Amino acid sequence: MQHHKPDNNGHSLDQRYTALQQSSLQNAIKYIAHFDPKNAIEADIVLEYVAAIAPDQLAQFPELMGLDAIFKSGAKYPLVKLKDYLLFNTQKVKPKNQANINYKVLGVSNETGVFINETLKPEETNQSYFLVEKNQFCYNPYRINVGSIGLNRFDFDNQIISGAYVIFGTDETQLLPDFLLALFKTEHFLVYVNSKTNGGVRMNFTFEQLQEWEISLPPIGVQRQIVTQIERQQAIIEGAGKILQNIEFDLNDLENLPLEPIGNAVIATKNGWSPRCEGGSTKVLSLRCLNNGRIDIKEFKLTDEYRNDIEKFYIREGDFFYSRGNTKELVALSAIVYDAPEKIVFSDLLTRVQFNNLLLLPEFAVILFNSKYGRDYFGSVPEGSSPTMVKVSQDYMQNFMVPLLGNIEDQEKIIMMDKKYLSRVTEISSIKFESEAKINQIINSIWESS
Repeated sequence: MQHHKPDNNGHSLDQRYTALQQSSLQNAIKYIAHFDPKNAIEADIVLEYVAAIAPDQLAQFPELMGLDAIFKSGAKYPLVKLKDYLLFNTQKVKPKNQANINYKVLGVSNETGVFINETLKPEETNQSYFLVEKNQFCYNPYRINVGSIGLNRFDFDNQIISGAYVIFGTDETQLLPDFLLALFKTEHFLVYVNSKTNGGVRMNFTFEQLQEWEISLPPIGVQRQIVTQIERQQAIIEGAGKILQNIEFDLNDLENLPLEPIGNAVIATKNGWSPRCEGGSTKVLSLRCLNNGRIDIKEFKLTDEYRNDIEKFYIREGDFFYSRGNTKELVALSAIVYDAPEKIVFSDLLTRVQFNNLLLLPEFAVILFNSKYGRDYFGSVPEGSSPTMVKVSQDYMQNFMVPLLGNIEDQEKIIMMDKKYLSRVTEISSIKFESEAKINQIINSIWESS
């Protein structure tokens, strides 16, 4: 019924009911279009009409059969395959042959979606690129299972992206791009994508497979309402995120105290283990586990690999970790394990540090690592071969100059002050998490039965 926008043409409900009852099956769908599926009474009229049609007659009219299937399933909205709503992009160019044109090169990030790649020079390669329009989707068929899909919101002339991507738009009269983007972020989509690997080692999610995905499709007006609701919650999430990004615990006064290398308080260090995580029963912490000074044990991947000394890599309550590899902004963020109810491995990009607690409390070390003072030090680590990923060696970490080594009393006072600061952070984080949960509820309700 979502294809037929309700329009009573000035006729009363009784008049529309009579017209439907007197119509032939060939014309029934035309009269059904005048009923509002969001109105319980009008929806019931259509339900009763369709239910009264004999099965052999119903089989002759696909649209009526579709309505019958919807009513019997109890679904709030009809299930449809994407193939009838997607517009495949095949427009390609070769910038090397058009050096006089200024191209804007796009890329896709798992975190932020489509972005402008300022460093790539397409005219210096022999590669073909897709021309990308505003509101078209771009995805990497080999990495879509880890979120490599985005909606292009840019509207420059000559926007292009690597020919390795799949590019498509939607029929916006029936399927809003932002509504589809919300569906792409659901567990429903991830489960479908993973079901198409067919046991293969490498993901290759084709456009044909995407076209076969079934979605629950509300009327276009309802889609707009859902998108608006999501955008409101997203604005809250982004606002809370900016606050969390800029709020910090003030350590300026401490920088004027005598400083010593933190290595003077280090007893032992150990890097983790990074097996291939393609499913299994063993949990391996991801870098996302570092959450405001606490290890979030819900942030993990799964592996089926094993090693004889695996117990050395299980996290323990009270363990202090820092990320030895990440972007400059995030490298060496630290956290403590406050809860270790099961066997979980820490990965190779995490380093466990054991401190002499007579010199340095782990909670105070977390404050030092995560403060602006610590961010400035670890963010200055020399770059390696990768322009985006930097690594902090154990020597670099141990040369971190810190105050109050051995002054446990003052460390404890600062820890208490930090806990008050963290309570504010927790409140703001809660607002952010609540909005994320509301978005999930909004999207999941699309698939729910009426």
